[in-house]
Amino acid sequence: MIVDLRTNMEIYKRWKTVSIVFMIVSFVLPVPFLVSVPVNAINTILAILFFIGGIVFFILMVFFDRRYDSNKSKASDISMRRRL
Repeated sequence: MIVDLRTNMEIYKRWKTVSIVFMIVSFVLPVPFLVSVPVNAINTILAILFFIGGIVFFILMVFFDRRYDSNKSKASDISMRRRL
């Protein structure tokens, strides 16, 4: 059981790090891109897609955070039951 919880924690930490990096890149990248490149439909669509990608990674980060917290509380409940 302990090995399983450690594995879940490592997966969670990696997903959170990847999500944060992609979220920051997705939110920051369209701004200089839109300023430096002449405005046309393709550039605007790409900027919107990057921004939507940032929102998706933010939602994934929040989802995995809640999922990890629920696994953590289940693990603490199991350990408390074993002590009793």
